[in-house]
Formats: sequence, C-alpha cells, structure tokens
Amino acid sequence: LEAVKALPPPITTIPSTHRNVHLHGRWDENVGSWWAGTGIKLNVVNLHNLYINLGEYTTQPFAPAAVSIDGGPYFTANLSAGDNVIPL
Repeated sequence: LEAVKALPPPITTIPSTHRNVHLHGRWDENVGSWWAGTGIKLNVVNLHNLYINLGEYTTQPFAPAAVSIDGGPYFTANLSAGDNVIPL
C-alpha cells in the first residue's frame, strides 16, 4: 500500500460584493473605509481556513480587528496589508 497525502481544500475567494458578505459602517465605492467601527459579517458553513486580504492603504503597522467565530467570544486579530490568516 502506498500512503496518499490528503489534498488541502481548495481556496475560494469571496469578493466583498458577494451576497453572503454584509458590510456595515461607512464604505466608499471602492469597498474601502477610513472610519473606525466599519466592519464585515461573513456567513459561511464548513469553514476550514479564513484569510483576509487588506489593501495597500491599511493602517500601519496593523489594523486591529475584532473577530468572533460561530458566535464565540471576540478576540483581536492584528491585520496588516496583504494576506492575513485568521485562526479558527
């Protein structure tokens, strides 16, 4: 028998215009916001990994974000420009 390595699940990019992404707060036409308290809510099932990509004008060195998974307690994720991994 030969061991078979399990493939990682495919990465699906969900654009900010997707029907399961809900933006709240102040957003501009470029789906960018410069206002505190602006946020997103993402409704998905069977989520295994979560990556958030922030644009080049993200607050430096990072932008703190409050994250709650499955209605659990909030924790702070310090997000920077580019790809960010959110622990699940």
